[in-house]
Amino acid sequence: MKRFFILLLSLMLFSACQSTQPEGLRHSADNPFGAAVQKSFDEMAANAQPVDPIAGCIYFENNQSILTADAKAELDQIASILSSRSGSVIVEGHADGVSEKASNQRLSCERALAAANYLANAGVWEERLVVRGFGESRPAINNETEAGRALNRRVVVKTFAQGEGMTGKEALIAQRKKLGGEKTKSSDSGASSLDSLMKSLGGGESEGK
Repeated sequence: MKRFFILLLSLMLFSACQSTQPEGLRHSADNPFGAAVQKSFDEMAANAQPVDPIAGCIYFENNQSILTADAKAELDQIASILSSRSGSVIVEGHADGVSEKASNQRLSCERALAAANYLANAGVWEERLVVRGFGESRPAINNETEAGRALNRRVVVKTFAQGEGMTGKEALIAQRKKLGGEKTKSSDSGASSLDSLMKSLGGGESEGK
């Protein structure tokens, strides 16, 4: 009799264990475990947007590489954006297609250097800056109207991930060689490499457009 009660008790306990399942682990076939968490993750990944590489753009008057008040205000905003990003900063100078190609090339470099100098003075580390001039070769719009030419007289500031592109010093050396300038002398009374390159280009104005 005692053995019978022990067997009966064992069967009751076994049945109770089979019918008991933690409430939090009950999932049907169409709602597997972790589905709610995965759905939120998938939505977040789908809605994630990459950082726009263009930090900003400024424009210039006809035949000028001098920064306007509006350009300086925009560069202040760009400097603030750059402070929250890492990596190289490329400063691209452009010109419209009205004047000779060589003059436009030189002017685009002067515009890029003017913007880079301002950014450096605004706190952007000079070693991050990559300065390039594209002349009239990369218009934002055609040059058939004055409105179009105005949009092409510009500097575009972009950011790149760390390790991409040339360093600031490499870009300066390459740009000087391209323009046929002389090497920057170390005796330039402590002037920065950007200042020295600006002097070699002859200041802030040019005959190009």
